Amino acid sequence: MTLADVRVSRWTPQRIEAAGRFLIERILADFGPVAGRSDLIAVRVDPTWAADGGWPEGRPPEDPVEPGDVVATLLGGRHEFVARLDEGVEYACWVVADQLQDGVMDDLARPWPELEDSEGRIVGVLEPQFEPLMLAHWALRGAPFCAVGHLHDAVAAAGWRFVAS
Repeated sequence: MTLADVRVSRWTPQRIEAAGRFLIERILADFGPVAGRSDLIAVRVDPTWAADGGWPEGRPPEDPVEPGDVVATLLGGRHEFVARLDEGVEYACWVVADQLQDGVMDDLARPWPELEDSEGRIVGVLEPQFEPLMLAHWALRGAPFCAVGHLHDAVAAAGWRFVAS
């Protein structure tokens, strides 16, 4: 089975719930230690969000929930948007990581995640990226570094560390 096969699989309410849990787990693994907040990320199913609180036009209320109904709330409500789960879990991980990185950098008032080697030389700042049919990942100067959700272990395995404030 390929990532393309997973993208065409039918979305059930159970699959949407599992995808939301998986998304949260991966985001918390990377951002939780630096953000230090209990309200870092939440997801909910809200078919009315994109329609400004009204039911989407042309969609009967009895229709089952869809992956495009998943809304991500970041940093205690400072930022809220459709998580784009309809494009796949990996795409949603990238969208959320990209948005959250901006919020974390604002809170820290510095680039994050900025890395240094064992001698204190700056390696660079990672950025979330997504390539079609690949995993959401952190990249260093455009080159994939690790999957979203594995940041801290990957930094340690590379013999690097996060630049402190």
